[in-house]
This record gives sequence, structure tokens and C-alpha cells, in this order.
Amino acid sequence: MPDATLIRTGFFLFVLIGMGVLETLFPRRKTGFSRFNRWKTNLSMILIGNLVVYVCLPLVPYGVAEICEKHQWGLLPLISDSRIFQMIAGIMALDLAVYWMHRGFHSLSWLWKLHRMHHSDRDFDASTALRFHPIETLLAAFFKMGCVLALGVPATGVMLFEALLNACALFNHSNFKLPPVFDRFLRLVIITPDFHRVHHSVKMSESNLNFGFNIPWWDRLFGTYQAQPESGHEGMRIGLESFMEERYHHWITMLRMPWIK
Repeated sequence: MPDATLIRTGFFLFVLIGMGVLETLFPRRKTGFSRFNRWKTNLSMILIGNLVVYVCLPLVPYGVAEICEKHQWGLLPLISDSRIFQMIAGIMALDLAVYWMHRGFHSLSWLWKLHRMHHSDRDFDASTALRFHPIETLLAAFFKMGCVLALGVPATGVMLFEALLNACALFNHSNFKLPPVFDRFLRLVIITPDFHRVHHSVKMSESNLNFGFNIPWWDRLFGTYQAQPESGHEGMRIGLESFMEERYHHWITMLRMPWIK
């Protein structure tokens, strides 16, 4: 197992456990469904998704970045020889690309059928960040590999981006209650749980907003930002109307969800 994978995995587990503890001690909303069952199911999705990626792909984004760095391929090495510039610009560009990828999963019907498994979670906590269909996880890896190849992001920059993406996703999907004054400040520079929770509203007019994972500026720049849900965070409903029944939340049925009408 490469050192980069070990570092990323260790950091991911550290943040996951930390956010799980914080949202238990300081919950933002009352949960309405079994937390144990949800965490068990959502954890199974990330395990299956990662297995699919490592079986199907000979490389991951970090491996592509190592090859690009060795041969100086990509746009960023043409612009500047500075590794600091390449890393910062690369992380920003990858974050923007992931923002548009996320919008694509909402806009194209065949991609939405994959992505709706993520939105079908009826509660919202750190484990929701793990709930992606394995095919979506595979497509996202392909997309990021293409972006890394085109940009020529240094391998260290890719490792930092992936670590930040995982940490921010766990944080902004958590049920951790931030004091309002901290939320107002933090959402200027990173996406907070209250910021992203709007995106998981049962109302499609709200779930098609607040697409960012790391940086909040893209939503403001491209007109997809909504500060608060119409019903308030305690009153809003989470999930998808079509998949509220318990039978849709077994891991086998979740894997079949793209083909359920």
C-alpha cells in the first residue's frame, strides 16, 4: 500500500471518528432513524466503492499525478515552474472541477440515478459523506484522473486535495452544532454543515443548490448559494420523497437504486 494511501486513510479515519464524537456530544438536529443501521449501511458503501475503484483502475489520481510530475505533463508546468504555485492552483482548479462534476450528477438524468443514493439518506450526519454508489465513486475517480492529467497537478498537491476533500465532506455532512457566530465566519472560507445541509433538503429547489464540498466561493460565484433552508434546519426534511420507505435502505437495495424507477 503506497505511503500516500496510508496517510490519506489514516487522516480520513481520524476525521471520521472525530466528527462522529462531536456530533454525538453536540448534535444540531434530532435524528429520526437508527444511527447504528445508517452508519453500518453507509460504511458498507464506501468499502464497496473503494474496492470497485482499486479493482477496475490500474491507477488512482495520485498515481497519475506522479507520472505527470515525472514527465512535466499538463497545463500548470507550462505556466510556472514553481511547485507552490502548481500545488495551490491545482488544488483550487480540482475543487472547481469537483463542483461542476457535482452539478453534472444533478443535471444529467443517468448520472442523477446514480447520485440519488447519496441524497436518499433520511438523516444527515458524517456517515452521509460515505454514502455514494460504487459506480459513482468509479466515475468520480475517472473524472479526477482526467483533471489531474490535463492540469499536471503535483503528486503532493493531489494528496493534499484528496485529504481536504475527504475531511471537508465529513465535516460539512456532520450533525455537529456550530455556534451561529462561528458558522457565519467559517462559511466565508469553508463549507459548514449548515451550509451543505440545505443541499440535502427533500425540496428539489433546495437540493439543487449549495453544490460545493471544500470552498464556498463557487456557489456564490455561479449563483447556486442559499444561506438557510426555508423551513429552518430543525424543521427541514432530509432525503428523497420517492425513497422514504425502509425497504430502500438495505445495502443490496441501495446498490440497485439506479435501476429503480
